[in-house]
Amino acid sequence: MVDADGSGRKLRILLDGTPLLGARTGIGRYTAALAEELASMPGMDVTALAFTLRGWRTLRGVLPHGVRARGLPVPARALRAAWLRTSAPPVELLAGRAAVLHATNFVLAPTIFARGVLTVHDLDFLDSPEELPAGERDLPELVRRSAGRAAVVCTPTSAVAEVVTERLGVPQERIVVTPLGVDAAWFAARHPTSALRSALGIPKEYLLFVGADGPRKGLSTLLAAHAARPELPPLVIAGPAAADPPGSTDRVIRTGYLPEVDLRRVVAGASALVLPSRNEGFGLPVLEALACGVPVVCSDVPALREVAGGQAVLAPVGDVEALGAALVQALDSPSDTATLTARHQHLHRQPGHILPSHPRHPTTPSRSRKHPVLPHAPRRHIRVRPCCATTVGGRGGRAPHGGPGGDGTTGSPVPLILGVGWCPHVHPGEQPCPVGEVAGAHPHPPGGAAPRQAYRRAGDVRLHPHRPLWTTP
Repeated sequence: MVDADGSGRKLRILLDGTPLLGARTGIGRYTAALAEELASMPGMDVTALAFTLRGWRTLRGVLPHGVRARGLPVPARALRAAWLRTSAPPVELLAGRAAVLHATNFVLAPTIFARGVLTVHDLDFLDSPEELPAGERDLPELVRRSAGRAAVVCTPTSAVAEVVTERLGVPQERIVVTPLGVDAAWFAARHPTSALRSALGIPKEYLLFVGADGPRKGLSTLLAAHAARPELPPLVIAGPAAADPPGSTDRVIRTGYLPEVDLRRVVAGASALVLPSRNEGFGLPVLEALACGVPVVCSDVPALREVAGGQAVLAPVGDVEALGAALVQALDSPSDTATLTARHQHLHRQPGHILPSHPRHPTTPSRSRKHPVLPHAPRRHIRVRPCCATTVGGRGGRAPHGGPGGDGTTGSPVPLILGVGWCPHVHPGEQPCPVGEVAGAHPHPPGGAAPRQAYRRAGDVRLHPHRPLWTTP
């Protein structure tokens, strides 16, 4: 495999794969899909790093083909302590030279030659550092230092981008908003089978909370609102629990951590999904529930308003009575075809969200933003009309929300693979545009065009003018 310029050189990328170890959280799912996408792109030489001395070899079993695993021979705690005081040791000393280092989990290691890309998922811990585990109390200062040394900072929403500028002092031109997306399997998710319901102990009708048990998630508010309204269905809590959580009761069922295939069924079978967080960077369960046609109740905070786009019932943070009323409203909301269509159209309009109903050109990578696309998942190809091309503007090439296309089709912001600009007019079912084909299972998957822009800007890498491949100067 050669680069676009025919030189045979590849762009060497170091990716923080530590979130892939252990139970897969939201950041772990993000990192997994990013590794999948990078592995599918020609001209990429990807190594996933595990910033831990123990257990890093398990990384080999969870990476896609073509991505190497590398453990660092230094304890993570020692590295963090050193990076708090100095810019040593640089990551190249431990992992070899690279063009780009992508820190997927808040902390960007110092480098000598590599340009840094940092993903900041949210910054709630800046206001509540006392809620961090004892071993993570240095995270706020590490993130500040990481943001200062990063060439590009990726955020999942515009809301987080604004906070990064305000709290960390990162200029807008160094921020790229890379929204998350939903795998096509969520659009076809089925209700849980009787065997699964029996194994998990969940009834036919239930409210659902998905996430880790912690102060930020607002679970105490949800439990109080649920207890105050006995007419509501039982509440199912899916996700890792805090230490010594209360056990399941007739009204509250805790399933613990669920594999993704079971989680999809549990979400699809819910009467409503509830996310009462006091703060979120994105709120992926909101999109996954909407993809399943499930009503959503969430907190009225900037990121969730941005992601839900008017398709969820909002409640003020910490307001028990308002949350209870919102739950009743969601359960009474219509579930007719028009409502489901509006929810799916909202997903289609969002940057980074999958369009499951259209075929895709077979030469483009089959990866989604947050999850690898299943072999049977629908594929599509889209065309960017040359007349729609615009100059990249706004925050680091961030796309505005799309609207109806000039020919009446529902549009979605898509970056030109050549880096020319953003086009809001998506035309399914047409031949790939000669100007530039958009790669990915949806407009910009997690290793697709938006991170390509980030990597190009971070590493001073340019795209070949006629072939959608990477090339180095």
